[in-house]
Amino acid sequence: MVVQEIALVKQATVHCGSKVVSWLDFSDVISLYGSRKDIGLEGVESGHGPGQGALALSFLSNNALRKDARGNILERRWSVEVLFALLPMFEARVPHDAIFAILSIASDSAEFNDVDYSQSPADLFTRVLKKTARKTRSLDMMFRSWAPDVPGDHRLPSFIAPASRHTYTRNTEKLDQRHGADGLVGPPRRPIYAATPPLANFPSEWLSLPRRFRGTWGCLDGAYRPTIHARGVVYAVISELGEACENGTIPGGWISAWREKGLRGEMPELWRAVVAGRSHDGNAPPNWYRRAFQEVFAGGGLGDGELSVNLPDRMKHKRPTYLTTHLDRVSACVWGRRFLISTLERPGYYGLVPRGAEPGDMICLLEGCSVPVVFRGKRVAELVLRALQRALPQPESLQATVKESIISSLRHVVLQALSGFVKGNVRKHLRPLFLGTAGGPNPSRPTCGMHWKQC
Repeated sequence: MVVQEIALVKQATVHCGSKVVSWLDFSDVISLYGSRKDIGLEGVESGHGPGQGALALSFLSNNALRKDARGNILERRWSVEVLFALLPMFEARVPHDAIFAILSIASDSAEFNDVDYSQSPADLFTRVLKKTARKTRSLDMMFRSWAPDVPGDHRLPSFIAPASRHTYTRNTEKLDQRHGADGLVGPPRRPIYAATPPLANFPSEWLSLPRRFRGTWGCLDGAYRPTIHARGVVYAVISELGEACENGTIPGGWISAWREKGLRGEMPELWRAVVAGRSHDGNAPPNWYRRAFQEVFAGGGLGDGELSVNLPDRMKHKRPTYLTTHLDRVSACVWGRRFLISTLERPGYYGLVPRGAEPGDMICLLEGCSVPVVFRGKRVAELVLRALQRALPQPESLQATVKESIISSLRHVVLQALSGFVKGNVRKHLRPLFLGTAGGPNPSRPTCGMHWKQC
């Protein structure tokens, strides 16, 4: 783990065999290289992101600390949340080392002075998240990949995003390769979206550890499962999804659905959905995105075949610069995600959802979270249907097709029941939540009375 050393050292050198170069010169080269994304991309494998770790380390050494001419630290500029958001997690034998190294150079490090290696990784990460969320009044840190990976014996709660979920991961050839879409929550204190306002009052019972569970819900299997208590509303229920966009290839089914619904006027601003309603810098997308979308997706003789939006394939076809810029944004938004085609009670509601989303999942708005969140109600959609499947006769006594038909019908009934709840719940709670008033869901009544699992 070199983050702490590079940031705090007064003078550093880089050695490669008999060659030696100062860190300042090396950092300048990295910065110049990072400003030219077109360098060396010919023949590079799909989704390659040049030197993400090196760029982050160079940016850290130049900006995280303000020093005088002698290298003495005058000011720590960035908070814990900012450092975890900007830095891809570097390798460390002990996960605690990676966390404490970053805490030591943060502007608010005094609030994290309890260096305790006896804590389990899950306990340490959870406490860092809790302190950060309490200070910032925001839950957005839950949706950034910031925690170091831990050995298989240690299970992390679902609200801790490990580095393995980062946009770029290191492949077997030690190259940074795109692993997923860019995050939607934006940088700390500068969120891209505003689905809900910041938390007005941080609840005292925001986090429950296993020993504080009441009853048996949430820990039926005996697993370590701390729980976050968040207030919010159910906005919609997913009813139809497209396939996942794998390795930057948009499935042909997406294009078919877009054309079919677009011709009927159901998706008039589809071009905004594939860029998540924003440009690269987080501002409103320029209007020429619409023209680029029409040229690439709505025409060009694509038929119903798949369409690649990864960088090497684009370079092979030598597209105009404005199309390449647009497709680069599309790639950053759709990679690994699924397209939401329709929802119950909201036919015109469409967009991008996580890879793990399924029909019946809930799109929810949580107070303090700048983006909508997809949840799965285990008790209704999963536990009930599993019990029904076990109760039904086996295929040898009942044809498999008939059994599946019964399960499908029951699932439809469940979804319709949930849809009725959503319709009433949104009407009652959505407006106060958006306006940031004192109204909103009763914190003593969890939404639907269910235990939610983030997808």
